[in-house]
This record gives sequence, structure tokens and C-alpha cells, in this order.
Amino acid sequence: MNSNIIFLNEKLNALEFLNSYSSLFIIMDENTEIHCLPILINNFDKFNYNLIKIRAGEEFKNLNSCEFIWGNLLSNFVDRNSCIIALGGGVLCDITGFCASTILRGIDCVYIPTTLMAMADASIGGKCGVNFKNFKNQLGSFKLPISILIYPPFLNTLNQRHINNGSVEMIKHCLLEENITSSILQRIENMKDPHSLSSELKKSILFKNKIVNKDFKETGLRKVLNFGHTIGHAIESLFLSQKKDALHGECIAIGMICESFISSQLYGWKPEILQTIVQILHEYTNGHNFEKSDFVDILMNLKHDKKSKNLTIGFSLLRELGYPVVEIEVTEPLIIKSLEFYSN
Repeated sequence: MNSNIIFLNEKLNALEFLNSYSSLFIIMDENTEIHCLPILINNFDKFNYNLIKIRAGEEFKNLNSCEFIWGNLLSNFVDRNSCIIALGGGVLCDITGFCASTILRGIDCVYIPTTLMAMADASIGGKCGVNFKNFKNQLGSFKLPISILIYPPFLNTLNQRHINNGSVEMIKHCLLEENITSSILQRIENMKDPHSLSSELKKSILFKNKIVNKDFKETGLRKVLNFGHTIGHAIESLFLSQKKDALHGECIAIGMICESFISSQLYGWKPEILQTIVQILHEYTNGHNFEKSDFVDILMNLKHDKKSKNLTIGFSLLRELGYPVVEIEVTEPLIIKSLEFYSN
């Protein structure tokens, strides 16, 4: 299974395939309405389309936003030959894919990701869904968009915090793919250079897409992509419940530090390897921290992880750089040690 990933550098075009649809719906938020929609609709003069605007932010990745979208689709006579276009970041792509997979038992969708997080990760792979009762991605489905249009000039609309947010997933791909520290450091330096970011982004997209194509439903190989996400999602759920301003990538950076510590404990890493990873990732956490009193809530959130079986979670870890392992059982005392390691 595969999506048609189209890399565009000069113009946001390649939209001719949309002519075959009976109606088009563009879903955006207040940010992409200002910064990205004018660029898109310059290429939409030959299409009839409807606009649907939802609120931006992780706190709006919920069923209320879905109900708003479903209602707008039905009010504007969506049919099985309609197509929904997501113009936005990871949250918006996730919601759009979920709504497209459920309305009328499933219609086509197209992703035009506008953030680095969405381009490098959220738009790739067909996972979509929403948060429920402050737990990450508890309701969702697998839904591949027909096409994903990667248009790097949209990155010029982002501040440094959101560039860092998306860079975390790209760093994760480096740790999974590269086994030499110098190679990882060089690729991360490339990410920080606006002139080489696009080429590094393309490498990251192709790496994830290759894994997804081999294991779409995440029965084996694809689980390596969960590195940093088991603890990271539990922390993100904690911050959601506390209404803390924390981005997905910031929580995953914390999760990767913790899960690197666990990997080092289980597989006997050289101390300098762990130290290097911590130094790399710490600047991407945005300084977020939590109290020891939060550990109980984090452990409880782990039990709600989608990957848990009989309240036991199979972690995705690194035996060493570039050699991920999956379905590794980790004890609660070691998880707590990893949280203490980060907190200290």
C-alpha cells in the first residue's frame, strides 16, 4: 500500500488529478487560512471547492472537531466521489484522515502538509485519529491519502519552535537509520541549515515511507518508528490534562531521552553514546519538565497506550545506534529511573 508522494520545490501545482472528483473540500485552521490558503487557491481557479475551518492546536484534536467537519460535509452534499484536502499541520492531517475514513464509510483525501512535523511524519504512513479523554490517538483508523504534496516553501511560515518540533521526528529517523555518531551529528547540522533542510527532509520521508510500505498495519517492522513515543505520548497526555503548552515533538524528545536511557541500561551502551543523544535532544524539549508526583500519572498513561497488551507495553528501543528492537518489556522501576534521569 502506498500514497503518491509528490515533492514540489517551485510551485504548488500537480493538482490535475482533482478534476475527477464531484466536489472538493479544503480543511484548514486559522493559521493556514492566513499563510497557506492564498498560495493554494492560486492553483484552484479551475476547481469548485468548499472551505472548512477548524481551530488549531492539539487541544482541538478531538471528536468535537470531527463533528464540526462531518456536519459541514453533509450540509454541502458530500458524496462518495468527493475528496477532502487537508491543508495544515499534523493535527489537521490526523483529523482530516479520520473524518475521510468514516464519512460515508470512506472517501478520498489528499494531504498538503504545511509544517515540518506534518511533512516529515504525520502525513506519512496512513495513521489518523483523534485524542479522547486526554489520551493520545485513542480513536482512529488506517487511511492512506491518495496523494501527499510536499511543498517546502510553506516552512518559511513557521517560527523556530515549530521547526524544532518537526526536527525531532527527523532526528528519530537518523537514530534508527545511522549507526555512526558523526553521521547523525552531520545530518542534524544539515537540518539546522535552511539550504539543506529540504534534502534532509526528503531523506526522512523516504525512510519512513519505506518502512510503512513493508508493514502498513504495524504488525512488526513499523513498530521501530515508535521509539521515543511510548513514554513521549504518556508525557504528552499528562501535559494535555494539565493544559500545558507543549508540542508533540517536545514530548517525543523527552521520550527519546528516557528510552535512550532504558536502552543504555538494557544493552550496555558506552556512556558517551547516551551523553551525545541527551545533548542532541535536550534543546528540542523546550525545557519542559515534570514533578516526581507526576510519575504515577505517567505510568497510568502508559497502561492506556495503544500498544499495550494485558497492561504490558512492548517498547521500541535501540540495541545500538541504527539497530532498533521492538516488543521489549520494561519494568516499572526502570521506567521510573528513566524519568528521574531526565528530571535530573
